[in-house]
Amino acid sequence: MSIQFDGNVNSAFVSGALTIQRASDGITQNSISLAQQQTDQREPRQEQAETAKLSERVPSTGNGSVTDSLAGLTLNLRHAEAGAKVLDMTSDMVGSLINEVA
Repeated sequence: MSIQFDGNVNSAFVSGALTIQRASDGITQNSISLAQQQTDQREPRQEQAETAKLSERVPSTGNGSVTDSLAGLTLNLRHAEAGAKVLDMTSDMVGSLINEVA
C-alpha cells in the first residue's frame, strides 16, 4: 500500500507554528500596552523612557484601555492554544501514518 504525501502535513505544521508565532507577537504587544498604561499612571520620566525603549522594538497596539489589552491577551492565549493543538494533532497523524506504513 503506497501513501501519497502532497504537502498537507507540512502545511499543517507550518500553519500551527505560524499561529503560535502570531499569538506570541500579540501577547507581546498587549503586554507592552499594559505596561505603557501602568507607566502613564506612575512617575512619568524614567519609567516612560524605559517603556519607550521597549516599544521601539515591538510596535504598540495603540492606546486602548486596560480591558482591551487584557481581552487581547486572552484572545492571543486562545490562538496559541489552538496552534498548539494543530501541531499536536498533526504529530499524532504523522505517527499514525508511520505506524500504518510500517
